[in-house]
Amino acid sequence: MLKSFFAKLKLILKRLIGKLVYIYTYLKGYLPIFIKKIQQKDTSASAFISSLIKEWKLSSLVFFGIIVLYYGLGAFVSSSINNTLNKEIKIDQSTERYATVSVIYALKSQIDDTPWTPSLPLIFPASILDNLPSFQQGSKSATLNIIKKLSGLYLDKSLKNASQLLNYPENIWLFSQNEDDKLSPGSAKQYRKALGEIKNFSKTEAVRFPLSPSNLIYQLDAINTILSNQTEQIEKHVLEHNTDLTDLKADNLFYRTQGVLYTIHYYLSGLTKDYQDLIVEKDLYEDVTTALQSLNKAINLKPFIVKNSSLEDIYGANHLMYLAFYISKTQNILTTISATIKDSTPKEQ
Repeated sequence: MLKSFFAKLKLILKRLIGKLVYIYTYLKGYLPIFIKKIQQKDTSASAFISSLIKEWKLSSLVFFGIIVLYYGLGAFVSSSINNTLNKEIKIDQSTERYATVSVIYALKSQIDDTPWTPSLPLIFPASILDNLPSFQQGSKSATLNIIKKLSGLYLDKSLKNASQLLNYPENIWLFSQNEDDKLSPGSAKQYRKALGEIKNFSKTEAVRFPLSPSNLIYQLDAINTILSNQTEQIEKHVLEHNTDLTDLKADNLFYRTQGVLYTIHYYLSGLTKDYQDLIVEKDLYEDVTTALQSLNKAINLKPFIVKNSSLEDIYGANHLMYLAFYISKTQNILTTISATIKDSTPKEQ
């Protein structure tokens, strides 16, 4: 527990130092101008401020101390990643499917149960974080890809609307000024609308779209496509940066990948429940369980510091490749499951 505490504290301090350097550079250029303006006025308030400025060393220490406490403690309190797995999902079996409702839960956990941090401005301590925002972005990205695949499968208007809303930029807070000088809604607001659209679809999914082996194969292949894309990103990053002295972006990719796997885990778990009879009939339950366990292990990796060491380094770890290993293992299992179902199921007319 103590080791985890210091790991989290070290990552927060790394981001905080960067913000402090920016503030120092700004004040260094602005402070002389501000002093001249204060000295031109002869009021008690200006005199007080002037005296503070003259004691700039003490004032700087106090100022930076307040900044460190505000951002450091605030970020530490708000840095917990919501990656709890195996949450019990309840559905109305007459109208809903576990897979879709599970995807809804995974997205809701990142935009409602946890504040959407990628869009927070600098005034919030959580804005200096990168692990939590990366995880949330990965989870949302996986949801977007899943909904796009479902939209292509079912040609449903609500799913199409949801995919458009989920494709909205991730870094807009309450509102933003766009190129046409019009106010744009915040990211979290758009994603909540997307949730509403997915819920609209889920309320009639079981009635409108019967279960079929071909649909399961399609969705398993969709998961494999998402996982393949993530593996490609990891391999590309490792090849380009594993010889760098310091790879500051490795943790971003690491936690973003975990966010993707978090949503995939819930989606695959839901599919397992929806198609339980078919999976048991084809004797694939153990394979599905192994795939879920592999994702679970990847999501629960908690390195002290995310390392992207050279692949030839026998002493240094490469945590990105650890993730790639579990992803590859999951892909192989899902490919086997799809092939087994396809080979043992008569072609649908």
